[in-house]
Amino acid sequence: SMMENFGYPKHQTDKFPNAITDSMARDFYAYIVTICAQHFFSALVMLPALVYGWEGSSDTVKSLFIFGTLSDLGFDIYDSMKSSIRTFANHKDPLPLGSWIIIVALHHTSALF
Repeated sequence: SMMENFGYPKHQTDKFPNAITDSMARDFYAYIVTICAQHFFSALVMLPALVYGWEGSSDTVKSLFIFGTLSDLGFDIYDSMKSSIRTFANHKDPLPLGSWIIIVALHHTSALF
């Protein structure tokens, strides 16, 4: 499953005493759908500036592009902090280290540069 690819264990561990539960799978799926929607809407408001070019865009289009960029940046900061707390602190809803590496160390940092 996708959760296993992100480091969630198939079998019980100390950090995950119930392995992957149905509730965890539903939450993971819902979160992935939410992230996809956030990325879609952030990119959607940037699209006109990419179509018309920066110089050919109106101030409104430029503002929308900046808004989309800040929207994505804000989400990256929020998700990086939340994921780090879930991974490295004693959290009721832990995140595997493999997920943290993929999400924070690779995905969010590459999106910022």
